[in-house]
Amino acid sequence: MKKETIKIDFNKKDFKINVLGFGFKEDDNFIIYLPSLNISGYGKNKEEALEMIKISLDAFSDDLFEMGPQEGQKYLEKLGWKPHPVFHKKLERYSEVSPDILKKQYHLPKNTPIQQIPIAV
Repeated sequence: MKKETIKIDFNKKDFKINVLGFGFKEDDNFIIYLPSLNISGYGKNKEEALEMIKISLDAFSDDLFEMGPQEGQKYLEKLGWKPHPVFHKKLERYSEVSPDILKKQYHLPKNTPIQQIPIAV
């Protein structure tokens, strides 16, 4: 299990994450999936998929800021995030997703290579 973190300041509209992503090929696309945020991005290659992830994360943070602190916090808690016991702008969780779980979720062949891709923005 890997510890993942989000630091969010609703007043300054500042959003920083350190999460674990998974990358794999499906048909002609490279997909990156962030299970802890339920966000994915795709492209013809890993670089394009990473660009799509950045765009998706921007939209995700904009949506959180639009929700406001209370609703945004509730939404993140539904995704399994817990407030940090000391730092009130920080949330954390432990990733429990494995490549085998993703293969089942996406109905991928057992021999599909899956890369772990740390995402820090």
